[in-house]
Amino acid sequence: MSYLYKILTITVLLASLSASGQLQSEYTLDSDQITVFETSKTLSSKLIKTGDTLNWEQQEAGSTNTISYAITGITGHWDAGTSLGELSYTLNKEGFTAVIFTLNGTENNGLQATLSIQEGDQPALVYTFNITNIIYP
Repeated sequence: MSYLYKILTITVLLASLSASGQLQSEYTLDSDQITVFETSKTLSSKLIKTGDTLNWEQQEAGSTNTISYAITGITGHWDAGTSLGELSYTLNKEGFTAVIFTLNGTENNGLQATLSIQEGDQPALVYTFNITNIIYP
């Protein structure tokens, strides 16, 4: 019985360690600034990942504007315990040819997030967010 208990304990421990390194399914990123075409603008916003949706909430002049994107694919690896890794989301939004969101977390550079939006044959607009915080529900 003692042998079985040890195996069960080790299995549970390994499963919990493995789960901590999996894709984080939900989080909120806070940003205080955005850069587009090398021009920076103060813009308080949140990027909220819940289920199969990424919401970009923009707060400006006392009002909130939310843009929702459907997530159609996710690649990469993220460790919620350390907020390190790299995730790339393929998003869908009517009227756009391609939408890609990336989240990178490194020890040296902290958190970095970009949203690339392409409409038709036009060059993609790449929004770079100044991430100040990440929250896991």
